[in-house]
Amino acid sequence: MYKSTSELIKNELSNSVIKPLYNIFDDAFIVYNDLLDNNKEIFKGQYTSEIKSRLINFIIKRYFDDDMVPKNFPFEVKAVRMAYGQKRLELRRKNIILTLGKAQTTNTLPSYAEYKSIYAKGNSMIANQLMINIDGGEEKYIDSPHYGIITYNINENKLQFLNIIMPDSNYKYVLDSIPITARLKIVENDNSSTEEDEDRFFRRESIKKEILDNDIHDHVERGNQS
Repeated sequence: MYKSTSELIKNELSNSVIKPLYNIFDDAFIVYNDLLDNNKEIFKGQYTSEIKSRLINFIIKRYFDDDMVPKNFPFEVKAVRMAYGQKRLELRRKNIILTLGKAQTTNTLPSYAEYKSIYAKGNSMIANQLMINIDGGEEKYIDSPHYGIITYNINENKLQFLNIIMPDSNYKYVLDSIPITARLKIVENDNSSTEEDEDRFFRRESIKKEILDNDIHDHVERGNQS
């Protein structure tokens, strides 16, 4: 049980744990920009921004499918069903739940959703110190899951920032944060192996091929004409 979110971050979300997240987003935007650069004739028209938004969202989430996550990925990945047939991505590690959302700045929360508000309750230090009595015997702590959100934003087709933020228990403000981009970009080239680089390249090429083989041209053209 941790006494603060800072202590939680220090012990459970070290550089080695969050590095795979950085790699996924870094690779996703390489794939995204390669597709834009090599298919400029497609990405034009008044609905281009909507199409590009759907494309990057698909690429990012595709990276979290079972056949794409890297070996020894430090999180359990779940696709949780929501209303209207939608799904949300959840990453779980020990007593931490992470979801994904766009944010305007590094210090702002993503848009409100009921599940975010419910999960955020676990970030109350009081909530994490409740005790139960087991059959009238020894009292034990109930450690509610802590909640974080992987936030990002895009500017001119580039990843503007990538953070993990911890909302307060009422989902009103950012309690603490990990600036993933700033923390890991400095050490990115120093800690990668040839095997890791080759694996990342393979996944990038696989996703690009998958998108192109599934008639991205036709899908985008229909989006422009709708």
